[in-house]
Amino acid sequence: MTKRIIVLFTICLFTTNLFRAQAVDKAALNALIDSRISPGTPGIAVGVVYQGEVVYEHYTGLANLEFEVPVDAKSVFNIASVAKQFTAAMVLDLSIKGRLDLKDDIRTYLPDLYNGIKDPITLAQIITHTSGIRDYSDLMGIQRNPWWRREGLDNKDVVELLEKQESLNFNPGTDYTYSNSGYILLTEVIAKVSGEPFADYAKKWFAALGMEHTQYSDNYMEVFPNKATAYANWGDGRWQIYPMITNLHGDGFLYTTLADMLSYEKQVQAAVLAAGASWMAASQQALNLSPTGYSYGLEHSNFRGQPMIFHSGATGAYGAHVVRLPQDQLAVFVMNNGIVDASSLAMQVLETIYGPQEAKVHQAVMPAKIGSKPKEAELLGTYLLESSTKVNIVKRNDSLYREIEGATPVALAHIKGNVYKYTNGSGLVLAFVKSEQTPGQYDFELYHPEIPMRKGAWLPPLVINPEELKVLAGHYKNDELDSQMELQYLGEAQFSVKLKERALDATLIRANTIRVNGGYILRPQFAADGTLSGFLLNYGRVQNVFYAKMDPKK
Repeated sequence: MTKRIIVLFTICLFTTNLFRAQAVDKAALNALIDSRISPGTPGIAVGVVYQGEVVYEHYTGLANLEFEVPVDAKSVFNIASVAKQFTAAMVLDLSIKGRLDLKDDIRTYLPDLYNGIKDPITLAQIITHTSGIRDYSDLMGIQRNPWWRREGLDNKDVVELLEKQESLNFNPGTDYTYSNSGYILLTEVIAKVSGEPFADYAKKWFAALGMEHTQYSDNYMEVFPNKATAYANWGDGRWQIYPMITNLHGDGFLYTTLADMLSYEKQVQAAVLAAGASWMAASQQALNLSPTGYSYGLEHSNFRGQPMIFHSGATGAYGAHVVRLPQDQLAVFVMNNGIVDASSLAMQVLETIYGPQEAKVHQAVMPAKIGSKPKEAELLGTYLLESSTKVNIVKRNDSLYREIEGATPVALAHIKGNVYKYTNGSGLVLAFVKSEQTPGQYDFELYHPEIPMRKGAWLPPLVINPEELKVLAGHYKNDELDSQMELQYLGEAQFSVKLKERALDATLIRANTIRVNGGYILRPQFAADGTLSGFLLNYGRVQNVFYAKMDPKK
């Protein structure tokens, strides 16, 4: 590490070999942050805590455009999903106090949920997004009535929606899908155990930490002194207020000041150093329940070879990001009320603090088992990622290439056996494996050192049989969402799908998959006698919502 590396203290660090005790280059940080803000636009608040002390604090831009009120130390922001760490911490706190157990089934507290699910759905699974509970925001997206449009929508409305759900995205504990719903349910658990409304309990909990200007909002009309107004600019040169008209809270909607957040960061660092059995120290530990490392409302990754704990948040035009490097006892917090990407800025603050580094060379991550090398001709064709992105493997000038529409083609270099690597320095590795769904064909597994393994399934050439496709047309319903769907066949591979009033264009992309504009995926389901029973619909963080075929006579 060169002498350009920054930090405020004059004593040497004994816990790291990355950081050095020199002065923070405040001018460089100011220039970075101020470059994001033009005169008369929404603002940003940024702070850095190092070894238990606030070493940098900066405010720029406006908290209110109409009255030209600048962002300052009193400004209150909505930190969106960065709030999840606190909801999880309250549950952890109650657990350490013996008032609940993280192994408890959510139905211990909310017995009207998921009566048909036999497996336990534990609080720990909900905290780590491994419960399978569907995200309410995407459920409402399927209803074509998004959450942000529903005036007065509150936590009880979400619970009522979830009580109508008869199934989950997946069996509890077997997978990971980020779910705002789970954190809404945790607020109800806290209210049941504490005997008072969650927002009231939380306000006292924050006050006990000295965070007097921090509270969840359960009333969108409530007045917060010094609240920064959220603004958006949709490209026409005019700033407009981004309205918040819901009363949701717990998964987000935590209003706070930068000073309170930096105070909390100081307490977290002290708790971790103390190495006691406190909820604050425990909340920084990674659990082994999620394949992504998500734990206690926080994500776990690494930064330049050391552990990194972080979370981002965005609600409307509000944005926030926290990042902690426990090894170096360093934390960065960013919050804003406009269009600035808080996550990107927080990482740029870190990069500025640590100075330039040599270009990163990704070391290939290999699959655990290496198979024999397939014939190249057997690998050519189209594959479908789980995200429904089509990937083509083609041969050019005696080399295999990966092609994706709208992306630059990348040559594949053979490493060993069935494993190839991308030649663009990205660190991506493709392992071709025999297809479980299509005998005689290959699927692929995509590996990278910093992201979970992804799969691509071989996509058979599309054979259009109009008579078979006409059968898919009809009316369908889902009682869990009180939603109906109409599907029309337009010819060739084209369909029209109507959810609520609006008809959406749709395309058959494989024999059993229809992709609908707007991000919906439909897969037909057939009964044992071969008749069409309905469709499974996937959308965002919602999977396997069943739309049953309606009797045309009714």
